[in-house]
Amino acid sequence: MRGTEDVRTVLGHARTLYDIDCVAGPVGAQVSQASAPGGELVVHGALSTHRQTDPAALTTPCPPAR
Repeated sequence: MRGTEDVRTVLGHARTLYDIDCVAGPVGAQVSQASAPGGELVVHGALSTHRQTDPAALTTPCPPAR
């Protein structure tokens, strides 16, 4: 990511399958929400001074029903 762009701005409508987060802050929550159904997010650290503590922010949205 560059500057102040958020994950959705960079990805558009694309979804990620494999993600790694060593910060565990607000951007990690954005990455979690950008993950495709069945995608994997590995959090291996907590470097952020603004830790993400809202469980709802870490929820991967369900795909729309067909």
